Amino acid sequence: MEIVLIGSGNVAHTFGHMLELSGHQIVQVISRDPIHARELADKLNAHHGTDLNDLSMNADVYLLAVTDRAVHHLNETLRLGRRIAAHTAGSLPLSAISKISTGTGVLYPLQSLRKDIKQIRPIPMLVEARDKTTLTRLKTLAESISPLVREMDSEHRMKLHLAAVICNNFTNHMISLAADYCRSESIDFDLLKPLLQETFDRAERFDPLDMQTGPARRHDRGTIDLHLELLAPYPGLRDFYRMISDHIYHYYPDPDPQGDPGAN
Repeated sequence: MEIVLIGSGNVAHTFGHMLELSGHQIVQVISRDPIHARELADKLNAHHGTDLNDLSMNADVYLLAVTDRAVHHLNETLRLGRRIAAHTAGSLPLSAISKISTGTGVLYPLQSLRKDIKQIRPIPMLVEARDKTTLTRLKTLAESISPLVREMDSEHRMKLHLAAVICNNFTNHMISLAADYCRSESIDFDLLKPLLQETFDRAERFDPLDMQTGPARRHDRGTIDLHLELLAPYPGLRDFYRMISDHIYHYYPDPDPQGDPGAN
């Protein structure tokens, strides 16, 4: 297929790379940033521009790989008639681009994307469309770049996006806090990397509910209090530790009501 990419950020770079590898042709990159537009277009052997008035009208699909705010702006300004237009956002409904075209859809990659990462695991692609013809075309496009394609309506996609934020963004922030703490205390953060790898390996192979360990899981108040004392110089991290520990503590029943802190 011939594709026009609107956007030049992480999502546009990743889609452009995957689509090109799968034999599709990126005919044009449109972005408000002329430097980024040229950079991506040069990589994809495509034309580039910064003005929607210069948009090519001969493509098969127009992918809106832009921020949520920019999607709303495009819905008020971009008109493609019957041409297929799809946004790539997990947090926006299909109706967010209802004015752009009569053939609108969603092609959402369920992954944290960065343009400097080229080796990418298969990405789940969630597809939705206004009509069956558009859905068929977008599914064909999605299946050409991923073996993991699923139809999903806006409501369920937005809920899955919320779960993705908790899994990915929140987890990464907690790892960042631990790295900051290690730097402040002159501890080698690299020593924690095998533990992190094991944590994510378990999450892939088992139910995370059954994999929870640690002082809060085993209702070990002594260790929790010791950790809170160690965190006294870091009040923000101390409050965060207390909040998460309290949630885990009350989420699981006491594994040893007799009071043995080493039971789990």
